[in-house]
Amino acid sequence: MAGRYQLARRFAHQVLAERGIAAPPVPIEDIVRRLGNLELRYRPFEGELSGMVFRHANKTIVIGVNSLHSATRQRYTIAHELGHVLLHLDEDLHVDEGQVIGLRNEVSSEATSEKEIEANTF
Repeated sequence: MAGRYQLARRFAHQVLAERGIAAPPVPIEDIVRRLGNLELRYRPFEGELSGMVFRHANKTIVIGVNSLHSATRQRYTIAHELGHVLLHLDEDLHVDEGQVIGLRNEVSSEATSEKEIEANTF
């Protein structure tokens, strides 16, 4: 699976290079907004949920971010969820009308899921 982690790093470097970003801070919100079919939505999520990805049937993708978390945590969550969007086109949990949703939860924080590790690497 090390190859997938390298792919995640390459995707991240490519996203930054295409936008001429060579050093921090990375304007992650601007990157997401300029990718076209992506929307950022900030909402208060109860519990430990940091973020989510929701793929609409119309091809729009929503990245949901917990507005109760710190700004630093929100930025990390946006980058992590963008990693899912770019790397995991075949998310395995489907809801209503074939839409796909991926949640960051207690499983994702255990570092046992390959997809979560890839998104973290991204």
